Amino acid sequence: MNLAHRLFTQKKYNEASQQISTLLEKTSGDNKKIVKLKSHLALCEYMKTGRTQPEEYLETLNGIVKQFSKDLTTVDLGYVIYNQAIINYQLKSYQKAAIQLESLRKNVGSLDPYLGFEATYLLLKLSIENNHISQANGLVSLIENQFFQSNTKNKQKNSELQTRNQNKNKHRLLMLKIKLSLCCSEHNKAELFINQLQEIKNRNLQQQKENQIEKINENVSVNENLSLNMMRCKIEHSKMNLEEAKNNLWGLSKMMTNLKMKEERNYSNFWSSFYNNLGCVELKNNKPGSALFYFKKALMANSQICKNEKTLNNFSKDKRSEIMYNTGLCLILLEKPQNAFQFFQGALVCLYNRPRVWIRLAECCLLEHFRLIKDKEQKNSLNHLVKRVIGQGKYRTVILQTGIGPNDGLNINEESVSFEDIVSSNVGDLQFHGIPVQSMSLDYASKAASNSILISEKLLKIINNQNQKTLTTSNNNKNSKINENKNIQKNEKNILNNNEFKNGNETEKQKNQEKININNTALNSLKSGNTNIDLDNLSKNDQTLKQDLEHGLLLLSYISLCCQNPVTALSSAKMLLNYNPDPYRAYLANIYAAEACCLLNNPNLAKEYISQTLQKRRYQVEKLLKGPKNLKIMTPKEYESNWSDCVTLLNLAFVLILQNDIQTASEYIKQASRMFPNSPLVLLSCVYLELVNGNTQNALELLKSCHAFYPLENSQK
Repeated sequence: MNLAHRLFTQKKYNEASQQISTLLEKTSGDNKKIVKLKSHLALCEYMKTGRTQPEEYLETLNGIVKQFSKDLTTVDLGYVIYNQAIINYQLKSYQKAAIQLESLRKNVGSLDPYLGFEATYLLLKLSIENNHISQANGLVSLIENQFFQSNTKNKQKNSELQTRNQNKNKHRLLMLKIKLSLCCSEHNKAELFINQLQEIKNRNLQQQKENQIEKINENVSVNENLSLNMMRCKIEHSKMNLEEAKNNLWGLSKMMTNLKMKEERNYSNFWSSFYNNLGCVELKNNKPGSALFYFKKALMANSQICKNEKTLNNFSKDKRSEIMYNTGLCLILLEKPQNAFQFFQGALVCLYNRPRVWIRLAECCLLEHFRLIKDKEQKNSLNHLVKRVIGQGKYRTVILQTGIGPNDGLNINEESVSFEDIVSSNVGDLQFHGIPVQSMSLDYASKAASNSILISEKLLKIINNQNQKTLTTSNNNKNSKINENKNIQKNEKNILNNNEFKNGNETEKQKNQEKININNTALNSLKSGNTNIDLDNLSKNDQTLKQDLEHGLLLLSYISLCCQNPVTALSSAKMLLNYNPDPYRAYLANIYAAEACCLLNNPNLAKEYISQTLQKRRYQVEKLLKGPKNLKIMTPKEYESNWSDCVTLLNLAFVLILQNDIQTASEYIKQASRMFPNSPLVLLSCVYLELVNGNTQNALELLKSCHAFYPLENSQK
């Protein structure tokens, strides 16, 4: 076995597997040895493939556990279960990994100390990543009590190696403590743990200097140099994370620009993540131009990794998808939706299961749609509002353009876009190839919005099922504890009702009452026991998914209206209103639903949806409808909210006109004209009302008064 271990450390996996297979043939009867050899053989086969087939390795481990689970305990199968958990963790199936690690945590006392620490450490890391704060705090106390306090009492012969491993484990635990305190927004604790790490680093530096003076083995000094550099890098990164948690972006950018790490150039993924972090800081400071510069450098550094190294040792080194997503955000803010669309499609290679990426793709299509419509409006004058004139004199009728036609803006069908319309993905010197680029269209936007809805719904269902399972288990535990408490209270009442106790002394009564009080405090602590999952913190994560779901439904309803598909627009708006969204999204959903009802020739239902928005926003509308004297200079936010109220009034007026209720419609249009008297939309709605009433002369006078927003050339003519 020692020969096989030596061959494995020398990366001679074929020879090591042959040696282990010969040992397997010789052994028989001892199940523990067979499990150990089979697990080592599976590991050698996994390393032969360059760790590219984790699913096959996991299947072999599952087979070993199924074969020997009846004869052996979890302690005997500890290393196999731990390897299963590692592969599940790398494959991001966190629930399976947590179940396997939980079975090892229950038997920590009987496990090998190395295996026990590694299993609990991985479970702690997993609980922090999944935001299970209460479980993480319990695991931290368990690790400190089980592995650090007991080791100080029991000193073995090989004390130097033990203390070295113990210091390394303390350093790893401190890093997770910093991460946990930042998740809990406990900045003082995080700063204290960072100072402890700094003290450990200074001690190691002193030991290294002493070892260099004594001229100890060169290999040991090289390893110590690497560990010290890694520790220094982690301390700097944890300081940056602390500044980011404090929202001190200026200090964070200063720390990152002043960071001078010469040794870290050996790590291939350092510069890509470094420039990516700098770009994220600049993006938070509302500087998309400088952020784009840093993301560009990050992509160039990442491309050098792919060129230099044929096989990547770690699957997390290639950060191209994350950097492309960040670059797409910068390009959206810089009003370049075509280039942003291609970068978001490049991010889909790895981030295809994130709803935000699909939402951004749909937004890019809509931004391009708005840009094309605005360009057309700027080129054409308002004379194009008049489609044609029929008749003469008394029978003369003017037909106006109702709105945006189906041929305006972005094309609806994905097939109708030619390959020449696809813009190249060059932003300055930034170039990339080999990414499957789809065409920008409203059809693709609707597909992207529906994908975001499906993904967010699926994730929410998984989380809700997990919450329900934990709630049922916690309720069962509480019910069992409550029954135990009732039995204890019954016994106490029997003791109190006893004649012997009644005839006893006062001192005995006081003693028994003290016992009862102690039991009650213990029972209350049992009732308020911590569950395995913190539900409050999970609800915060659910809110982001819920926001993605609401945003996707809102986008889908608007895109469906642009595609002349009112049925899906109405259904998606109804779904959004069922989720109780924020007031702004509820307002937009009601407006889109009313628009869809008008297209479906159902004005009564449209009136209901618009009246709901007016009821919710009446406190703002009533202030503005008292007259033009009360109108003041509005801020941009007030202008946007008041303009939306004006649009709702106009929409309600048009619905009432469809119902032949012209009198109330005229009142709503008058109210809108008080709010924004010089708005072209309000003036055109007044013209439409006069035409409906048959007052063509008044309509012409109103159109003549609209010369203020005509182009200069047309006004001179």
